[in-house]
Amino acid sequence: MSKKDGSPEIYPTGPIVSLSAPFEDSRGAIQTLVDGGIQCIQVITSKEHTVRANHYHKMDSHYMYVVKGAMKYFHRPAGGKSAPTWLLVKAGQMVFTPPMVEHAVEFLEDSEFLNITGKPRDQGTYENDLVRVKLHRLSGKMGRFK
Repeated sequence: MSKKDGSPEIYPTGPIVSLSAPFEDSRGAIQTLVDGGIQCIQVITSKEHTVRANHYHKMDSHYMYVVKGAMKYFHRPAGGKSAPTWLLVKAGQMVFTPPMVEHAVEFLEDSEFLNITGKPRDQGTYENDLVRVKLHRLSGKMGRFK
């Protein structure tokens, strides 16, 4: 993926993204989440004890900024056979997923997050970029892969 000026995209170094200090004045604050290279922003709500994702993208990348709630973010390189690594992501934190990284998200409570993508999410482009995997599931009846 490249920026509008043609220079290569520079990805964050880890799953958790360090946010810059917000601009604050007497009116409040402005927190920059992502500056450039964005094609789509989605608001996604998820119920407690559910799992989303279980896929990777061949070319796309995305940020997930948790507005409310908490989630476990599971990840490993695409095609990896080892157990995925996971980390806790809470409201006010953001995680980044580059291309070719399997990822899944388990919601620990009712949650809402912004999905900020580098490529459009129209169905033709999205479905050609998306590869489903069985990375993580809940234990018990709710944990079946679909």
